[in-house]
Amino acid sequence: MRRLENQYAKLHSNPKGWKEYSQTFEQQLKSGIIEDVTDKLPTGPIVYYIPHQAVYKDDSNTTKLRIVFDASTHRRNVPSLNDCVHQEPTMLPDLGGTLLRARLNPYLMTADVEKAFHQIRLQEDQRDATRFLWLKDTTKPPTKDNIRTLRFTRIPFGVDASPFLLNMSIKYALERDRANRLREEILANTYVDNVLIGAKSSDKCIRKQLQCKETFSRMGMNLSEFMTNNNKVTRAIPVKDSMAQKAHTVKLLGVRWNPQTDAVHIAVRMGSTAATTKRTALKAFASTFDPLGLLTPLFVKLKIFIQDLWQIGLSWDDTLDESSVKKWASLVQELIHLVGKVPRFVGATPDTSNDLVIFSDASKRAYAAVAYLICKPSHSKPTSHLIMSKSKLAPLEATTVPRMELLACYLTAKLARFLRSELSLNIYSINFLSDSQIALYWIHSKRPLKSFVESRVKYIRNVIETFNLSKIQSKFHYVTTEANPADCASRGLTTNEIENHMWWSGPQFICDPPSKWPNTSLDFTAKEPSIKEAVEEFKSTTSSVSMQPYESFIPFRRISFYPKLVHVVAFTLKFIANLKRLVEKRCSTFRTDPYSILNTTTFSKQITSDDFATAELLILREHYREGEAQLQSRSVQKLNVERDRDGVYRVNSRMAQAQSDESAKNPILLLPAHPLTKVVVLFYHTKLFHAGSPHLLFALRNKYCISRIRCIVNSAIARCIACKRHQGCHYFYPDRPDLPMERVSRSSPFQHVGLDYFGPFLINSDQGSTRKAWVCLFTCMATRALHLEMVADNTTAQSSLAFRRFTACRGTPESVLSDNAPTFKLGREILVNELTKIDQDAEVRVFAADNGLKWSFITPLSPWKGGFYERLVGSVKTPLKKAVGRRTIDLWTFETLLFETEATLNTRPLTPTTTNSSGETYVLRPIDLINPSFRLGSLNGIKESRRTYSELPESDSHEFIESYYGTLHSVMDSFWTVWHREYLHALSE
Repeated sequence: MRRLENQYAKLHSNPKGWKEYSQTFEQQLKSGIIEDVTDKLPTGPIVYYIPHQAVYKDDSNTTKLRIVFDASTHRRNVPSLNDCVHQEPTMLPDLGGTLLRARLNPYLMTADVEKAFHQIRLQEDQRDATRFLWLKDTTKPPTKDNIRTLRFTRIPFGVDASPFLLNMSIKYALERDRANRLREEILANTYVDNVLIGAKSSDKCIRKQLQCKETFSRMGMNLSEFMTNNNKVTRAIPVKDSMAQKAHTVKLLGVRWNPQTDAVHIAVRMGSTAATTKRTALKAFASTFDPLGLLTPLFVKLKIFIQDLWQIGLSWDDTLDESSVKKWASLVQELIHLVGKVPRFVGATPDTSNDLVIFSDASKRAYAAVAYLICKPSHSKPTSHLIMSKSKLAPLEATTVPRMELLACYLTAKLARFLRSELSLNIYSINFLSDSQIALYWIHSKRPLKSFVESRVKYIRNVIETFNLSKIQSKFHYVTTEANPADCASRGLTTNEIENHMWWSGPQFICDPPSKWPNTSLDFTAKEPSIKEAVEEFKSTTSSVSMQPYESFIPFRRISFYPKLVHVVAFTLKFIANLKRLVEKRCSTFRTDPYSILNTTTFSKQITSDDFATAELLILREHYREGEAQLQSRSVQKLNVERDRDGVYRVNSRMAQAQSDESAKNPILLLPAHPLTKVVVLFYHTKLFHAGSPHLLFALRNKYCISRIRCIVNSAIARCIACKRHQGCHYFYPDRPDLPMERVSRSSPFQHVGLDYFGPFLINSDQGSTRKAWVCLFTCMATRALHLEMVADNTTAQSSLAFRRFTACRGTPESVLSDNAPTFKLGREILVNELTKIDQDAEVRVFAADNGLKWSFITPLSPWKGGFYERLVGSVKTPLKKAVGRRTIDLWTFETLLFETEATLNTRPLTPTTTNSSGETYVLRPIDLINPSFRLGSLNGIKESRRTYSELPESDSHEFIESYYGTLHSVMDSFWTVWHREYLHALSE
């Protein structure tokens, strides 16, 4: 409604325009193109109202004012009609190819399909999607009482699917009209509602006009507004269908054509020399429509200027500085009101012998390709005409001039393929010319090339091979810069320079056979040394040579899994070492460096652990070579780094006197910005069953020294796909009461436990089928240690057996807390009954009374009261699911995973890594409160000398036993002191 009000206010001040606008709707109502919407229910599932507006086209020969419907408008968060329609390809011929074919015949005829979109009926159940609002009384403003609702009965203009429906309707009708000889020509040269037909004579043109008229008449469409460049044909066309009396020029798909002079006019519409912003400059540049690139030399400098504006970083409406405004004015000054006139007919016909000659050239800022059509009539001299050109700006990344020249050759190959597919001519040869000997050497070379060069050379060779297989002779030739017309397309020309330039027809020699061309003696397949000299000469003339940083042969950026990277390097080293030994055996004079890392590989056929260690050493060395600049940085120099005899950089942590492993005393330096560091961190994260940041930091610091390790670890965890898949949003916690006494008091391990079930997991049975298994989790309330037991089902019998296994391993707990599952309630009754039945021995009764099991349950529907074991359920379930994934494993593998998961989680840190006054780092783990000497199996890494703990001396003296027992108690007391001082404080927070 608001759009209609705005349109009324805009057009009502122009009575003539408003009258024409209103009459258009009245005429469409009478013609049945639109209809009134009654009060009945919608006939289709979609109801959509399309706003409309007036668009003026001053250069139109027929309709100056057009009503355009905007089917892309929509409310917020509501799709538009164009969003809902099926997006099919337009199926239109290429616009540039259609214009090229329009230049091939001496006689050209153009026509338009009258109201093309409105000739295709819209199904009734879809018409409500094309509703729009209009006025009942056009003399009054839009109000609620003065609004009428209309809808289309034909396809409207402005819907994305309309061009496809029009083109497919025409194509469908022509395919059924198999007797029509013009159907292929009409299909190839009909662009939306514009038809372009060529002929070799005036008589054929007249016959084609009649056939086209009849063809579209059988479709129910009227072909009108005929225009031709021959007076005889014009007189033969009925006045009602002719355009000659209405206008002297007509547009060929956006390009102005004068039939009287048979010339194409390319109007340069810069408006004025003023350009205050990047938006106005780009708008002025884009106002010129030149799809064939006939005026490319005039616009190269403008394209470079606009690229400079982008590189400066200006936004669309930032004001240009004074120097940019002056430069723009000087570039545009001579282009204002310029009209380039180019002959339409290029002298070629489908019956003549034709060749294509395509030139390429490049400068530091742009590269271009320009194509000429050589027509060789049987009774006259050959002629050459410019038919198409393409230019592109240099990439923003710095590149060498030879590579730019290769890009220009690559552009010529693409242009040749396009021309071959679009020109309906007999092409006998396609010759390419370039003034770059280096690029020509690359194209003809059989040696391995760099990837950038290789990919483009491969495309060029494929194009040439395709042409040669089609019996079209194709070859690259050398041309001097002075005789290369593409040079001006990469550097630019002024309007005075282009007027009589060879740009329009190319150098004179292209009309001769290629054997008579100059510089044909250059053979790029045989004279390879001369090309090398040219390359060296070019390198010596460059002002600066960019030094490429060292790039290792190890695929750090292609392999993201550390064990796979080690395996690949190990197998590669094994292969090379075996090959070296074979060569040394056959050739006694062949020798390599005796200190080479290849000499450290084993002689066995299988890959051994020593080979993996050698591969890891090489990986570290190569990662240091790639990050040589980082090794010289101040942040690394501060770490007191020393290089060991294996070439590995280690950090002197001043912990030589500490009772720690050698790897923890002198950790390996990993460069933070190198890809290997991320790979190692991600591997440890996966190895620890996707552990969190504290646990991962603890494991990494035992072996490596990494700057900014917390940021790298957090980044790796955030990018872990498996973690993202299983993470969810957090719930808001209720008000928390005081923690139970069992959780904040020192007690024996598993004296007070929590119990819970989780699962099921699918495992493979021995019979080949799958079955379900659950996991019973026991956790100590004080030490946070856990114990896992697998159960076959969630029955009470299996629960009792799991509890018996737990008590046999950890001892009978004093109290158990669980949820209200029926399995647990029945299990509690069974245990209580078993204890009450023990009355045979008085001592047993006393023990049962003193050590009676206290089994309590949380409040129903209050799972947060069991949060201390629910949290561990998540800590166990998440790594198990990530490790197993969607696979089904056997019973023993699953039980092994449970043991490993239990061991891993019992070594997780309860407190952050802390340094005491003596400089030692320590961290409290659940296993420290149970078994202080426990060590989890080490991860794969470089072989290092491990500190071996000597066994207890063989002494059974009373003094030694008391001393050892006191030391053990002292260690345990220190652990419980840390538990009180740090863990409980962190728990309270």
